[in-house]
Amino acid sequence: MTDALHTPRGKVHFNPVDSQSLQGTVYWLLAPRPPILCQGRLSTLDSETPKFPVSSRIGMASSSDASTSKSYEVTAVEATGLASVRFKFGRSLSTSIQIDAGNLSWTTPGVPWKNNGIIRWDDKIIIPPSARSTKVTFSLFRGKTLIGRAEIDLTEALAKSELHLNEDAVVSLQRKDKEIGRLTVRV
Repeated sequence: MTDALHTPRGKVHFNPVDSQSLQGTVYWLLAPRPPILCQGRLSTLDSETPKFPVSSRIGMASSSDASTSKSYEVTAVEATGLASVRFKFGRSLSTSIQIDAGNLSWTTPGVPWKNNGIIRWDDKIIIPPSARSTKVTFSLFRGKTLIGRAEIDLTEALAKSELHLNEDAVVSLQRKDKEIGRLTVRV
């Protein structure tokens, strides 16, 4: 059982070891940093909101804790190099991206297809630790037709963006083993 508390600085998760003594582990999830780990007692004052005391150990979580309980904020920024499409007069198609991470899936709102080969989005997706995967698949759809797919590893993309001063990741959109365009992703 995990209890969550939303605070101004992020989401706090409490994983109790024993429901009687209210001892366990507290995780502060502040994307994209590793969670801060506090172990100790959860103190409550009657029926008020739980207070999390500073106890025996405060510091960065171990690498095994960080990989399983880290949230990522992902933004599909733009798709470029896409082929032009002929439309019937007065008809347009919307373009969206489906984002799959582990057992979770999101879809961006549709934006109109543009024949200049560049499509932009500005929607942020938070991938929670419950996705249990750092591999994310981006599928570009025009209407209901799959145009191309790209897969990234979030930990590698985050490391590269920190190394190159918040540079966005550019990945190849593939369809039937051919590159059909490029997708820019911000982690």
